[in-house]
Amino acid sequence: MTVDPVTVAEFLRAGGRPDASCDVRRIGTDANMVRLIIERIATGEKTMTYSLPWLREHTGQPDPAPGLLVVALDAAGAPALLLELTRIKHLSFGEVTEADIAEEGIPMRDIKAWRPLHTTVWNEKLAPLGRSVSDDMPVTAEYFKLIYGQDR
Repeated sequence: MTVDPVTVAEFLRAGGRPDASCDVRRIGTDANMVRLIIERIATGEKTMTYSLPWLREHTGQPDPAPGLLVVALDAAGAPALLLELTRIKHLSFGEVTEADIAEEGIPMRDIKAWRPLHTTVWNEKLAPLGRSVSDDMPVTAEYFKLIYGQDR
């Protein structure tokens, strides 16, 4: 998905961070999931997400760190939310527990739902790289706060 850098710059200005560098992402796999995730973040129900170091290495995305700004895109690829990472936790997929997903959106706070969904989604993304989900696969928990967007 190609994102207009002018639109992102305008969004950062509107969010009070005109000179900031940021990571631009679409969180979710399809339009409905993206819409639901954006809504859950906007209401404060979801204050964390997971990313894969293997995908970041492949795409050149920056490593997450506290203070990194993230522009979350809507399903059409337009900036919807400005987030600031507050805390990072590195662990393996097999180590993720319900305590680790306690700030995910409500349906994903049950490890019996979280693990199969993420296995399916991540396997689709990893297949072109010749990789697949395994218990020892590194994952990154990214905790964030909403800075701007969705009536903020």
